Amino acid sequence: MNIPVANNKDFRYLHERFASNVQLHRANICDPVDPSLGRFDWVIFGSLMTHIRDLMRALENVRTLTKGRAVIISSYLPGDENKSLHWIQTHRPFDWWVPTKPLIPDMLRSIGFSRVEETGDFTLAHRDGSRHVQAARHAFP
Repeated sequence: MNIPVANNKDFRYLHERFASNVQLHRANICDPVDPSLGRFDWVIFGSLMTHIRDLMRALENVRTLTKGRAVIISSYLPGDENKSLHWIQTHRPFDWWVPTKPLIPDMLRSIGFSRVEETGDFTLAHRDGSRHVQAARHAFP
């Protein structure tokens, strides 16, 4: 897995700075979950829905890893009140889908979260000037 050097440096810096016990584990969220990882009080799935080909498998794995709360952040198409997943094609080879905002809670409940709370929206601004509206939710087993 090719992780940018800056990410490794940031992790090491913060790990030392806060005397953290956090262990870093890199894996593909679409691969089967290694049971030895255990389950976590907090799982953060941030702004990845757009970039994952097998979205439901990834969300099922997030659910498998969650014993307390999952924070799910996703781009969505403002103004579209249908429950649908839109195929997108951009100049980037890792953009696949954008869900509509009403679809996201249904997706989370369908893979086993019993309660989904909307916590707010924000706009993610990229270095290239593009901006994407994001929905943040907390999902509970």
